[in-house]
Amino acid sequence: FEAAVAEGRRGRIPEKPLFGDTFQRARRVRLADLDPLPAGWSRGRPALTAVNHDWLMSRWLDDLAVAANFRAVTRGDGLKSDEPVAVAPLRLQVDAAYILLFGQASAESGRFRVRLDGKPVTVRDGPGAGTEVFEANRWDGNGFLLYELASGLATEAEHLLEIEPVFEKGKARELRLESLCVAGGRAEVRLATAAEAEPDGGAVSEPRKSGGCTK
Repeated sequence: FEAAVAEGRRGRIPEKPLFGDTFQRARRVRLADLDPLPAGWSRGRPALTAVNHDWLMSRWLDDLAVAANFRAVTRGDGLKSDEPVAVAPLRLQVDAAYILLFGQASAESGRFRVRLDGKPVTVRDGPGAGTEVFEANRWDGNGFLLYELASGLATEAEHLLEIEPVFEKGKARELRLESLCVAGGRAEVRLATAAEAEPDGGAVSEPRKSGGCTK
C-alpha cells in the first residue's frame, strides 16, 4: 500500500464484482406481514427481556410470525388453561439465490424442519449441525435465532420453502420467526398457493416468464 501511494498508482474498479452480484439485490421479508398465515400461526411481538443486552430482540425486531401448539383459554369455572392447537407448516415461494432465517429464540421454543423443493435442508452449524432438525431454543432463554438455509440457488424459477414446527407432544412450544432474508434473483418471498404447497413434496414451480416483475 505504501509503495502504491509513493508511486502514485491509481485504483481501478473492476467491470464486474469479483465474487458475483448475488447481494446487489437483497431483501428482508417480514413474515408476519404475509396474509393469511397458516393454521396455528399468528402475529406476535418480540420479548422485552433477553439473556444479555445485545440479544434483546425488541431492539432489532418488530412483529413476529409465531407458531404455537397451545392457546390460553378461560374455562367455565373462570380458571385459565392451555388448549392444544394444531400447527400447519409455513410454505413459501422464494425467488432468490440465498436464504437466511431470522427470528427470536426463547426457552419455550421448539424444533423445526425445513424442506426446499421437497428435499430436507441440513443444519449447517450450531445445535444439530449435520442433522435435519433445527433447534429454536438456542440459549435456554430469549435471544437471537439465525440460520443460513440455502445459497447458490438457481434463479430461473421460484423455490418452494417449507418450515415445519416439530413440537413435543404434551408440552407448550412455540416458534418465533421475524423474517426471511433473501438475495439474488428477484429477492422476493410470497405465501405458496394451495396447489403449490401440495404436501407430497412434488410441487415444482414453473420457470418464470420474461417480462415485468409481478407481485
